[in-house]
Amino acid sequence: MSLKEIQQLEGNNGTAWIINNSFLSITLKSEVVDMFLGLPSSTQLDDELQTVLFEIEVNTEIKSRPYGDVSQLSQFQTENEFLFTFGNRFEKTNVLYDETKQIYTIHLKLNYDYYMQNDNEFVFDNQRKMLKRCTSLLQNVTKDLSIENASMIFEELIIRFPSEQEWILALQKCRLASEHIKEKDYTKALSNYDEALSIWHKFINDEELNCFIDIGLIHQNLALCYQYDIKDHNLAEKEYLEAIQYFKIALKKVTTDYERMKIYEKLSYLEKHRMQLTGYDSTNMEMIHRYEELSIANMLQYYDDDKVQLGHTLQQLAKLRRIQHEYDESIVNYESALNIFLQQPFEFEFYLHICSIINEMVEIYIEQKNCNYSSIIKYELIKHEFILKHFIYVEIFHKNMRCISQYDLAKSHIELADKYIAIRQLATARMHLKMVLAIYHECSDINVKDYEDIKHSQLQEKFADLVVEKHQYNKAYKFIKMSMKCLEDQRVILWTELEKTIKNSATHMKYKQEWKTLEIRRQLLQNKIININKSIAYSNVE
Repeated sequence: MSLKEIQQLEGNNGTAWIINNSFLSITLKSEVVDMFLGLPSSTQLDDELQTVLFEIEVNTEIKSRPYGDVSQLSQFQTENEFLFTFGNRFEKTNVLYDETKQIYTIHLKLNYDYYMQNDNEFVFDNQRKMLKRCTSLLQNVTKDLSIENASMIFEELIIRFPSEQEWILALQKCRLASEHIKEKDYTKALSNYDEALSIWHKFINDEELNCFIDIGLIHQNLALCYQYDIKDHNLAEKEYLEAIQYFKIALKKVTTDYERMKIYEKLSYLEKHRMQLTGYDSTNMEMIHRYEELSIANMLQYYDDDKVQLGHTLQQLAKLRRIQHEYDESIVNYESALNIFLQQPFEFEFYLHICSIINEMVEIYIEQKNCNYSSIIKYELIKHEFILKHFIYVEIFHKNMRCISQYDLAKSHIELADKYIAIRQLATARMHLKMVLAIYHECSDINVKDYEDIKHSQLQEKFADLVVEKHQYNKAYKFIKMSMKCLEDQRVILWTELEKTIKNSATHMKYKQEWKTLEIRRQLLQNKIININKSIAYSNVE
């Protein structure tokens, strides 16, 4: 492997995936590895080509593309051969160099595949429907290809299935139209969509193709183009209504939960965008919620055997119930979704969902459940545990993300401290605030303008409030003075940024508002200083 590629992998500390674009054969036996590597290697550290060993960690419980032990099928059965199909997603966790063996070892971890299509999406009662489904997917699958390469795929399909060439050409026209929209060539885009519509209308009575879905999608894309690109809201409204009409007809003709689910999703999506043109309407909102309910009902059937997708669906249902003010049912669905994600292997995507669900549950408990602190703290502690896990993971594998993970950890400590203060568990609150202070001092490159939750000023003020509760006014005075000093530092930073902006620009107005907020906070701190001084004087008199 080239040294340049290795260095690129070493520098890639973000969340990018490594995806194999061909079948990948590996062995489970270290002696086979040594034989192929020819250890010790004769390469030097600065050679352009380096000897590389990939070590792959596989969790067999996660969803991924197929892989397995093929030793019994291999010509070299003693090698314990393991084969991955193409398209598997691996996360690089480490790159190490062994000076003795003179080889690089790149550690990979097989990741959960969110983008893998569910097998049920391809269950049809005849080959023609299957061909239609797979060809329709090409519009998205080929979006990163050049238009020439994408066209080659469609043209090859036309050669292989000459009796279906017309509707395949319609799909190709839609792919061309989307490319023209990206290039802002709206005349060509509209022309291609018109040609595609003309073709699909020839198949309007073809039950197998159910082209009402395709016609609906074209009208949807035209509506979005008119609304956001061409800025003709009258034509956009007309196209939205056309799209809705065709999807409603398509709904009567579909036969699977997946198709129904997707059409209800589309109807909800179209009504939401149309409402941006027509303005809020309670009847439309009820219709949107109804479509979402029907889509979710079909999802619950469709994803019954896919726990992760079921978790996403339950979270979606919980959000809908919250919007509809059905808070008890919302909590039940959030709880069910949370339990599913808690049972999954620790991965970044699951971590984000766990935090998101808990944040939404806590908001309900605060706003609608009279601040039920026993439940709030229970869920905040679960979230904190996962934030800590993520922090440790970043410390080991993604050090360039360290400051962000420190911010998340500090913010979690602050949220817990606030909850413990509310229930008068001041010692526990103080412990969490001290942890924040330690993180703040350790992560010196945190930009105080960007991370307001861990501003030193607010921390010192919280410490002052805590010791005031214990009547330790001299300590409180020290903390509140430090808080004021940090606030003054923030004012200097903000004033410097404010002077760089153009007067009355959006940024200028934003900074002015922040300045006003700091001034209000400064006045509050001054009042606290006065009150603490009075308490000190009073205690001295006593």
